[in-house]
Amino acid sequence: TSTVGRVVSGNRKPVELTDNDGKEPRATSIPSTSGAPPLPKNAERSKELEAMIWLLGLFTKLANGYSLLSRYKCGEAVTTFNSLPQGQRETPWVLAQLGRAHFEQAAYGEAAKYFSRVQTLSPSRVEDMEIYSTVLWHLKNDVELAYLAHQLLEADRLSPQAWCAIGNSFSHQRDHDQALKCFKRATMLDPNFAYAFTLQGHEYVANEEYDKALDAYRHGIQAETRHYNAWYGLGTVYDKMGKLDFAEQHFRNAA
Repeated sequence: TSTVGRVVSGNRKPVELTDNDGKEPRATSIPSTSGAPPLPKNAERSKELEAMIWLLGLFTKLANGYSLLSRYKCGEAVTTFNSLPQGQRETPWVLAQLGRAHFEQAAYGEAAKYFSRVQTLSPSRVEDMEIYSTVLWHLKNDVELAYLAHQLLEADRLSPQAWCAIGNSFSHQRDHDQALKCFKRATMLDPNFAYAFTLQGHEYVANEEYDKALDAYRHGIQAETRHYNAWYGLGTVYDKMGKLDFAEQHFRNAA
């Protein structure tokens, strides 16, 4: 029975050919016709080096953008993130950083566009969504804020971000007591979640409970010493209490 067509080219044995003059048979291999010839080693190394340079350039831009945003150089951070390739700019993480950068500049409308895109691409994402809830609070978008709180609670009811969003929803409705319960729930779930302590402080200030507000802001600073929102909150409380020297000191710390 013929086996032509069933033999894998890599397993073929050398075919013995006999010369016409009766000399010893000589062996030769039938060359494989499948696939392109292998690249020279230098070409392979060149392609590897090119790929490595591209990756390092990408990670450098991501790291620079994050570093600039961490130092609140928001305009430069936005420029750096926008210089990324289109495919990388449209990832949830980069969009969230762009949203944070616009939030820090009080450009709440622009921030909402980026966070909305994040929510569309990754509905189960909870990271940075506490900032989005505050953006919606500033924009007085009660419907979107309530929807965001519901969606985050469905995604992870044990995340502090979800309870911050719920608390912001109650705060927008001027139900400060319910808002406080939600923010306290957030800090119970994560005692190092500085932003939830700051939000507690804001609600205590709204209730004119200044001593409790001071305590909440101090807890926020203990959780994160560079959390300028808490330093600003302390300055605001001292200003309302007429302690202007203390207020100025804390405003300078925030700045």
